[in-house]
Amino acid sequence: MITYPVNAVLEYLETDGGLIAFLAVYIVFVLAVMAVAMIGVLAIYIMNAIATMRMAKKIGFEKPWLAWIPFATTYLFGKISETPDKPRKTAKLLLLLHIAFSVLAGVYAFGVGFMSFAAAQLETSYNYEAAEITMIVAMCVMLVTFVVYMASAIAFSVIYYMAFYRIAKLFGGAQYMVYFLLGLIPIFFGISISFPIAMLVLSGREPDYSVVQPKPDIQNEFSEF
Repeated sequence: MITYPVNAVLEYLETDGGLIAFLAVYIVFVLAVMAVAMIGVLAIYIMNAIATMRMAKKIGFEKPWLAWIPFATTYLFGKISETPDKPRKTAKLLLLLHIAFSVLAGVYAFGVGFMSFAAAQLETSYNYEAAEITMIVAMCVMLVTFVVYMASAIAFSVIYYMAFYRIAKLFGGAQYMVYFLLGLIPIFFGISISFPIAMLVLSGREPDYSVVQPKPDIQNEFSEF
């Protein structure tokens, strides 16, 4: 009862019209998924930027609009988490790691394309030995790049959430642990939808400087800008 419709579909796909229809549906599906993903990422970025900007205003930073600039928002997030009672270099470290794994991601993506090219050359090259060496070198470079990328991404994530813990403690009051745990919930492919929500809620509260003594001198901290 099920075999006939399946066979009919397979026979239809073997025709030129069926193949074109299948490719059209597949392309539309992929584009729809990409559009939804891009909208989701953009929404998360906007929510985080709004929350970071509001926090920066409440602690007295004169350039809170930096929250909208890529990489600068990471630095600002780290600065908000720093306290004078426990001197840290969280902001600079987060910025360096963010730049590092972003560049490595680009290098890795380029390496994938290069490996595809090298594989094609390997099949058609008359100098098989040279093409094979090129392929092996490319694979080794990609492996090292991937390992360093993962290490920097993991280090960034750990330091980022440690900074978020301090921010949750500063703005969350007695319920800071609730906000912190809320921000740890990953929803879709490791992207936490709850994190920007927790940030927005925290940004609507006033900072509690009883957990940070003395009060951070934010203007001096950001004098380099």
